[in-house]
Amino acid sequence: MMGIFSKTINKEGAIAGMVAGITVTLFYVFQHKGILFVADWKFLQSWGSDWFFGIEPNAFGAIGALVNFIVAIAVSRVTEATPQHVKDLVEHVRIPGGAGQAHDH
Repeated sequence: MMGIFSKTINKEGAIAGMVAGITVTLFYVFQHKGILFVADWKFLQSWGSDWFFGIEPNAFGAIGALVNFIVAIAVSRVTEATPQHVKDLVEHVRIPGGAGQAHDH
């Protein structure tokens, strides 16, 4: 998604963002649902709550998306810039050639 809305996000940033976002989200959900090895991690109970900032596990995807955006932007800034031909492709996807022109048939 960031690749469509930002021409500065590169391949490395996009991949790192997706991995980070899904990892954070799955970890949170697994911890609360008691799935796999994460069930024993009760680090949130020390804060007096089973939910991080009161967010239910079913709604934690929004936090995962935020983590995705932050990681994608950070990694893209410290790695090689997006090639111009990819930026041109993104621009073409965002605004296809001929968009907005009326056609008489």
